Amino acid sequence: MDIDWSRFRTIAFMSPAEEGNGVVVELTDIKLSTLEGVVYAWIDQGGTVLRVGASNQPIGTRVLALGENINKSLSGLESPTPEWEAKQWVALAKQGRLRALVHQPPAIDTVAGRVRPYLGIERRMIASLKPVLNRSYR
Repeated sequence: MDIDWSRFRTIAFMSPAEEGNGVVVELTDIKLSTLEGVVYAWIDQGGTVLRVGASNQPIGTRVLALGENINKSLSGLESPTPEWEAKQWVALAKQGRLRALVHQPPAIDTVAGRVRPYLGIERRMIASLKPVLNRSYR
């Protein structure tokens, strides 16, 4: 699958926390952070895709939640992010700032009404890219 990365925009960066035992996620574009019905990807400085996801809630909330979940996991608190994965995020962030990209596909007309095909795009991206930090390949 060829991905048109020119359609994706930077929404956030992830860096190691000053203490080195967690991460900090910073939004770069408040307008983009309100988009819903999007597909997103976290990439490293070399352009390797680390995770692909989709969100039907404001994407800014979603990317900030990842950082919070990583930090909770590393602190021994309950988190949807397993500790092994949280440690990988920190290790990758220490190698260079990670970037979150987002794309809101245009709505298309279907027999069920207008829909954004972000879930289909996410599925295809995960299947073709097999990102190292996706826990499942839908």
